[in-house]
Amino acid sequence: MAVRTVAYLGMSAALTLAVLCGVAVPGVAHAQMLKCENDWLYDYDEMALRAAALRMLPKSVHLVVTGACRNPDWSYGFIETRKNVTPEGVQQWYEFTCRRQRQQWKCDPPEFKQLIALSVVVSSVSHQVELSFDKESSLERARILAARAIEVYFDATSRLPSCGVSRFEEGYLLRTQSSQSPLPSGEKAIRIKVSNEAKDSVTFDDVNVSIDFRRNDTAAGYEAVCWWQLVVVT
Repeated sequence: MAVRTVAYLGMSAALTLAVLCGVAVPGVAHAQMLKCENDWLYDYDEMALRAAALRMLPKSVHLVVTGACRNPDWSYGFIETRKNVTPEGVQQWYEFTCRRQRQQWKCDPPEFKQLIALSVVVSSVSHQVELSFDKESSLERARILAARAIEVYFDATSRLPSCGVSRFEEGYLLRTQSSQSPLPSGEKAIRIKVSNEAKDSVTFDDVNVSIDFRRNDTAAGYEAVCWWQLVVVT
């Protein structure tokens, strides 16, 4: 089975991983723990963190320190901007991480986030979805890809192979994964992330599975190509 490694530490916003001394950061699941002496910063250190973070953003932007991880020799600070809501109900904001070795704080580039809660109907079944998508994706495109991914994941006849295998029979089928790791149902929302940074892909955060798509001229608009099992490392 092909796997895609997701390295949170050192990546700009996706990292941010994580779970801070037991406090989960919204939108990030199944991340490992950072070992923190404290989950707070001294006042002077937080002021230095905020000054470094503000240099990454327009002066008019309001930022929030959502968490911290302090140790004697290094620290992390986790930053979000205040959320704006579009007329369609999409929450939009920036997230990024700053780190300090000894005295000086340095910050990763801010990552633009979009999130909306909605219902997606697939094969006459309504699914509650928490849908996040990148800056390059429109709401409509993200909704279509999310519906296609749910359709593929729940398809008991699917023969979608894992990515990166040289021969079809060498890959595990997605239907095997879906039977072992069912997605949330009923009132519990499925957490889905849509991206087209390098290719069209949909990630199910609840089960750490990503499906790659390619665009076509069919009514569905997107054809599933293969799937990955995500492995989170720190």
